[in-house]
Amino acid sequence: MERKLPCAFKFLPPLRPHYPYRSLCTSHTFPELFFGAKKPSIQSPRRRRLGPYEFLSFLKLEKDPDRLVSIWKEASEHHRFHHHRSAYESTVKKLASVNRPDAVEEILEHEKQLSRSRPYNEGFIVRIITLYGRAGMPDQAVKTFRQCPDFDCGHSVKCFNAALCALYAAKQHQRILDLYSEIKETVNIKPNLTTFLTVIKALCQVGSSNSGYSMLDEMVKHGCSPDTVTFNVVLKGFYNEAKPQEAARVLKKMSEMGCHPDVHTYNIRILNLCNESKSDEAKALLRVMRADGIKPNTLSYNTLIEGFCKEHNLVEANKVFVDMAGNECDPNNQSYYTFIYYLCIEEEFDWALEVCDESIRKNWVPNISVLQMLIEGLVKISKVDSACRIIGEARSRFPSRCVGLWDDIEKALSKEIVQSAGSPISLEAKSPKM
Repeated sequence: MERKLPCAFKFLPPLRPHYPYRSLCTSHTFPELFFGAKKPSIQSPRRRRLGPYEFLSFLKLEKDPDRLVSIWKEASEHHRFHHHRSAYESTVKKLASVNRPDAVEEILEHEKQLSRSRPYNEGFIVRIITLYGRAGMPDQAVKTFRQCPDFDCGHSVKCFNAALCALYAAKQHQRILDLYSEIKETVNIKPNLTTFLTVIKALCQVGSSNSGYSMLDEMVKHGCSPDTVTFNVVLKGFYNEAKPQEAARVLKKMSEMGCHPDVHTYNIRILNLCNESKSDEAKALLRVMRADGIKPNTLSYNTLIEGFCKEHNLVEANKVFVDMAGNECDPNNQSYYTFIYYLCIEEEFDWALEVCDESIRKNWVPNISVLQMLIEGLVKISKVDSACRIIGEARSRFPSRCVGLWDDIEKALSKEIVQSAGSPISLEAKSPKM
């Protein structure tokens, strides 16, 4: 007998499965996505004109670069589409990831042509230059900057900074200095803090930290006060050039200009002391850092741990490792990986096993090269069961693409493993259930 529903349910519509983009992505609205048919023009009566949000969905789903470009060109005809910054960034990133700079240039040049007939502001041109930089195309970024007068926005400092950042991202440091010298002589642009910071970073990268230090005074002449980030760049540059006396001048000038050091300033100094095998002095500097009211971060501790390990002082390294949690700075995965690596170098395999177990309990599995050192060391001291357990736990957590690497590690192990197991090891059975 058929069951009767209460009258309140008689007028409810039947439930239907929901398909994302069903009403949007159909053969009628976009036939070329389904049949490869020739795309009808926007004025075609067979297809309604899509809105900007519908185009965003298509751009997100499309994977073919050529079709992505064609969808983009049609979308850009919509006057509101250029407001969606995320669409520009994601599309350029997608095309750059498949090594299609020609497609990136095609869509951005198309946008530039549209900007000649539309009243786009300076920010839009800055976006085009920035996108060229993110796609690894600094030549096109500089070319767009030189074309700024054609877009009725002139050579502004924002466009100039975008071009400099594009060159810096491509590691073309000398071109930054050349462009800065050229623009300073030919174009009336007042540089700001970002301009000077980019140029100083380029100077330090080419080994001219002294010129970067001199530019600090030039900043003041242009009404820009150097901040902590700027001083840190020059400080790191002098340390990289092994000029500690000049670095001391930077710290002194920093104090004279009323600019207080931050955690990055201290981390640069700690790294330099550890590189000079002066980890004890670096640890004392860490105490000074706390006294100044600056809380050390994980990089501070990790640098100190590695410094003591390189000096073969594992006891002090362990003290720093333990003190991290006591100072409200828990060890991260890099802390564990570094400590395990140097314990294996010093052949402290039992100790390394304890640290590795603690790391795995936190779901931080060291990389394959470190684990291979540990496993071979455990086999060396006849701890075969522990080696098999580590392999099993690690295999269950590594992605499937690493299976071949684990097979190579198993084949390279000592015959002692096979003899103790009585047959080839099946690590699948030893893996813990996740």
